[in-house]
Amino acid sequence: MKIQSDFLAKMFRWSDEVIDAAQSPAVRLASSLLPILAPLIPAFITAIKLHAMYVELIAGRFPDWVATFGALVTAIVLEFLGWVGTIAFVRNLFKWVKTKEDEYLIPTVLSFLAYVGYVADLWAVNSSKVSTENVILLLSLFSIPAGFMFAVLLVTGEGDKHDEKLRNESREDRIRKYAIKHGKPEMVMNQQVVSQVKEVREKHASDYRDKAIVFIEEHYAKNRSRPSPKHLTERFSLEHSKNKGYMSSLIKEVCDGHGWQ
Repeated sequence: MKIQSDFLAKMFRWSDEVIDAAQSPAVRLASSLLPILAPLIPAFITAIKLHAMYVELIAGRFPDWVATFGALVTAIVLEFLGWVGTIAFVRNLFKWVKTKEDEYLIPTVLSFLAYVGYVADLWAVNSSKVSTENVILLLSLFSIPAGFMFAVLLVTGEGDKHDEKLRNESREDRIRKYAIKHGKPEMVMNQQVVSQVKEVREKHASDYRDKAIVFIEEHYAKNRSRPSPKHLTERFSLEHSKNKGYMSSLIKEVCDGHGWQ
């Protein structure tokens, strides 16, 4: 009996370990899919309501597929606004509560107003107390909360770039101070070399290869002649003396590949 009990105990411990090991990936998968799948439910319900409204609105003047297409587009755009508005509101509210900086207050308010606009449109579409005319009026004002969200994305995007720049500068300062304190000037030199290499790579012609090919093809289609390397270096704000050789080879490669003279 003891051998059987030990076997059962080991089997149950093994099953617990298997369940625990599988639970974490399952939770992560559900957490990743849930924010994407959840908006489909209100979008589907809203699309049904909008389809009936659009069918009545067009009143035989257009085919039924126009009403279906319009209902799907409106419902998807509406849910995207609510989804993005919620994420932006929580994100900026968290930053504002954490830092107490006023620069996060305006994006928080704007994203909240965008979410309020989403809720108002959603309520109007799915409520039987709102007339069709008022629903159309609210949907016609849809660009206002969408503009709020676009402004939030622009402001927070610029702020993120600025924060990243400050972090990089702070990191470089810490490296310099550490190197000076411990008598290791080679660390400063290495850091400067890395920064210079990054700057050079950002401005090297090979980084613009795909865009340069498109430019060459468009230039030839318009002018029936090959562009000069200077055209390309000026187009992408590159130093001509360092990048003309690469651009010249690329022009030859593209034009010879198409059989252009």
